[in-house]
Amino acid sequence: MSSRIAVIDGRPLVRDGVVAALVDAGLEAVGVADVFGLDQVVADVVVVDAPGTAEQAVRPLDGHLPGARMIVIHQGPDAHAVLGGRNVRLVDAAGGLGAVVAAVIEHDRKVRLRWHAPVVSPVPLSARESSILQAVSSGATSKETGQRLGISTRTVENHKRRIFLKLGARNQAQAVAVAARAGMLPLAGGLR
Repeated sequence: MSSRIAVIDGRPLVRDGVVAALVDAGLEAVGVADVFGLDQVVADVVVVDAPGTAEQAVRPLDGHLPGARMIVIHQGPDAHAVLGGRNVRLVDAAGGLGAVVAAVIEHDRKVRLRWHAPVVSPVPLSARESSILQAVSSGATSKETGQRLGISTRTVENHKRRIFLKLGARNQAQAVAVAARAGMLPLAGGLR
């Protein structure tokens, strides 16, 4: 299964062009106009264009998709950096759409090769964390989960970060998979 990609850009032409290039490469991608659109999507990778510095591009994403990896399109040579506590791949805008697609494909390949569900039992979740994970596994957004539980979206995101740490997962999909394998969530069809 390939990574799900969210492309954030307020310029429809740029956003739709990047999404189209990723879809043409066989990847699952969706475009969102701004960071607030991320509350409506599930993504493993976020691609964002940096009109200023890479740090300025990453800063608004705090609290959104905490497990997602970042690919930042910027002016300058390709590199990896840690910005705002996130591992970020910097892709030079001069490389065009091809460079962005190549970076996403490389990331997707590395994730599939590296990540395996933890062999050891995950740390037990609190009752609140369990209810949040249950809601996430049923497809609820952070906003919907917060409304159901009477807590803020930001509180839901904070709980999700702790869930990821406890389960050794990088994103929601992996957290749900680990929890289901560990018997913390029911699997569809009763499979284990």
